[in-house]
Amino acid sequence: MRQALAIVGCIGVMALLAPHASDGRARQTTTFKNIKVFDGLTDEQIDDAMMYMRGSLGVQCEHCHDDKDWSRDDKEPKRTARQMIRMVREINRQLDDDLAVSCYSCHRGHVRPLTSLPLLTERPSGVSTVVKATPASNSLSAGGVLKRYLDASGSAGWSRLTTRVMKGRLVTSEPAVYPAELYYKTPNKFRSRIIVSGEPYTKVFDGARGWSADNRGSSDAHGGELERLRRQATFALPVDLETFYPKLSVDGEATIAGEPVVALGATGKGDARDRLFFSTRSGLLLRIESTTISPLGSLPRRWDYEDYRKVNGVRLPFKLRETDPDYTYLWEFTEVRQNVPVDEAMFQR
Repeated sequence: MRQALAIVGCIGVMALLAPHASDGRARQTTTFKNIKVFDGLTDEQIDDAMMYMRGSLGVQCEHCHDDKDWSRDDKEPKRTARQMIRMVREINRQLDDDLAVSCYSCHRGHVRPLTSLPLLTERPSGVSTVVKATPASNSLSAGGVLKRYLDASGSAGWSRLTTRVMKGRLVTSEPAVYPAELYYKTPNKFRSRIIVSGEPYTKVFDGARGWSADNRGSSDAHGGELERLRRQATFALPVDLETFYPKLSVDGEATIAGEPVVALGATGKGDARDRLFFSTRSGLLLRIESTTISPLGSLPRRWDYEDYRKVNGVRLPFKLRETDPDYTYLWEFTEVRQNVPVDEAMFQR
C-alpha cells in the first residue's frame, strides 16, 4: 500500500478541474528536511519532481526513501538519485536548456536504462489526444460550446441546489480499493474522506482555507495545493467553468473512445495550455488534459468524466478517472444525493 502522503495526494488531484500548469523553476523555500539538490524549491515543486522520478524509473517512493523517516540517506538509490540529478543539470547547463534532458530521457520507466531499441509496434504512443482543426470546428465558438454544456447539464437546475453528498469507492492502480465519501455545500465548501486500513484520510476546503488530515497529522494547503482544493470545491462546474478558464478558444475536433468531441484550448499560468473536451453529441465535458512543468520535466495529467446521470434535474458524472504518469485513480459513485442536510461543522477545523 502506498504511504499516507501519496494516498492523501490522490484525493486532492481528483479535482473537478485540472490545475493550471506551474513554473517548476521558481525559487522559494521548502519545509522538507535534508534537501541537498532541490534547495530553493517549494514543497509542491519537490512533490512534482518526486512524481516525475517515480514515473521515469517505474518505482514507488520507498525505492529511495525510508518509510519511517523520509529524510534519511540510508538507501543507496537515494544517494545515486542525487548524483543523477547533478549530472542532468550539468548536461542541461551545457545545452543552455533547463529541460533539454531528464530522467525519462534514458530510463523510460525502468530502473536501469535500456540499450536495446523496441520494435515499432512496442513503442509508446503519444500521451495527448490528437486534435485536428476542421471546417466544422472553425464554425464553433468557445462561448457556444460552454452554453451547450450548461444547457446539457441542467442549466437553471443548478440554482436550486445547495448541498451534495457522493458515496462510493476509490479504485487505484496499486491495485487497491478504498471506501470514499465527498461532501459539498454552497458556496463552494468541500470535504473528501477515504478509509485506508480503518483510518480516515480527509481534505477540506471551507471557502477560503484548505487543509488535509491523515495518520501522520494535519497540514494546511498553500499555493498550488490550495488552488486545486478551491477548484475541487466548485459546486456547479458548468456554471463556474469560465471563472477558472477566462481565456478559451476552439482548437479543433477529436475522438475519445469513439465519441466525437470538440476541444477548447485554455491558457493557464506560464502560458501553458490545458485542453477541455466536450462531446459533440451530448455537449457534456468528457476530458481535461493538463501539463505541469516540474523541475525535471513535463508532467501530463488527464481527467475523464464518465457515466453522467441526472440527479435533481442536473447531470453529474458518476465516474471520475485521473491518469498520472505513474498512477491511476478511479472514483466510482453508487449514491449521489442533493439538497440533503450537511453539517456545517464538517468544514470547520
